[in-house]
Amino acid sequence: MSTDSVKPLLEGIDEREQAMADQAELVRAQINELTTRLGELDEHLEHLRITHKTILALR
Repeated sequence: MSTDSVKPLLEGIDEREQAMADQAELVRAQINELTTRLGELDEHLEHLRITHKTILALR
């Protein structure tokens, strides 16, 4: 295989690699956002559970 025939193949691989790296970074950002949101929801849920237990204890 000559260098001239390999160059377009390598360029295509480079483009695909960059596109996949970009997608991976986007997914990482989404995971971080979802992880933060999940932590917030878990905290609110725990507060509700504590409130529920407190009200039951006062009855």
